[in-house]
Amino acid sequence: MLSTIGRKILQHISSCDSYVSGEELSKICNVSINTIRKEIDLINDYLRGHGCFIDTKIAAGYFLTLDQPELARPFLAKMLKEFR
Repeated sequence: MLSTIGRKILQHISSCDSYVSGEELSKICNVSINTIRKEIDLINDYLRGHGCFIDTKIAAGYFLTLDQPELARPFLAKMLKEFR
C-alpha cells in the first residue's frame, strides 16, 4: 500500500506528459527531495509486476513508463480511481 505522499506523487506523475522534476514534486507534497526519492523507490516496489515503473532521469526528473501497457493500463486505472 502506498503512503499519502506516494499516492500524490503517482497521481501527479501519471497526469503529466513529460518528466516531472523532484523539486516540483517536493513542493506539491511539501516534503524534501530526499523524501521524494525514497517514495519513488517505494512506488516502484509497489508497481513491480504490474507492467509499469517510474523512470528516473538525472536533470529531467521522473516519468511513468508503461513497459507492458496491456497490463499497466487497467491496473493504473483501478488504482488511481481508488485514490480519489
